Amino acid sequence: MRARIEDLEKDLKKAKKRERKMTLIGHLGELRRRLIYSAIFFLAGAGFCYYHVETLITDMLNKAPGMEFVAIAPEELLISQIRIAFLGGVIVASPLIIMQIWMFVKPGLVVKEKRYLLLSLFVGAMFFVSGIAFAYMVILPMTLKFLAGFEMDRISSFISFSSYLSFATNMLLSFGLVFELPIVMLLLSLFGILKVKTVVKFRKHILIIILTVAAFLTPPDVVSQLLMAVPMLILFEIGILFARVAEKSRNKRLSDNL
Repeated sequence: MRARIEDLEKDLKKAKKRERKMTLIGHLGELRRRLIYSAIFFLAGAGFCYYHVETLITDMLNKAPGMEFVAIAPEELLISQIRIAFLGGVIVASPLIIMQIWMFVKPGLVVKEKRYLLLSLFVGAMFFVSGIAFAYMVILPMTLKFLAGFEMDRISSFISFSSYLSFATNMLLSFGLVFELPIVMLLLSLFGILKVKTVVKFRKHILIIILTVAAFLTPPDVVSQLLMAVPMLILFEIGILFARVAEKSRNKRLSDNL
């Protein structure tokens, strides 16, 4: 009888191992499918942007009137076009890629977790794109106009287009990431890492840090610094509101579980 029980326990352990293995295989298969879909959407977006790449480059050149750009390597213009297409592909395909991320993680979440993750993904994407658009439409032209004012009689400014593209891309991505501040504060508060009371206590110090970062990342003129500092201050205050709501929800959930 005892041997029979031991055999049953062994069979049960084997069954659990097979179940875990099948679950892992299922997750890997689902991940593979979502990655394939995301790659297809990205390539489609990149192809669309590459088809219109000359229009995009013309618009980028219009942001820097008075500047002369050159290609200093045979492959530079082609590589620059591909880089623009890839960056545009990420932006164009981002809603569909975010949807694939959501569909992959959704089955393993409870209702409230689904709500917060869905909010974080789509609102975060909206903030990111807004940051890129703000930098492209406002900050980039103003910064280029300021930099174009540094001229010397015996030095002609012929800027590599690849260098200009790298400069513009870094600026756009920097603003896109800065605009993610409210979502980061929301998630940190949701997981109990960030305390609203602590943030409010050190608010003055954080504001000084924001002003310092804005002064460091922008040209040394008051207008450019304000154009970056003011949105960062607004985003910080929005982040406090988001964090406050998340903290209340987390405290209520913890109290309900007690």
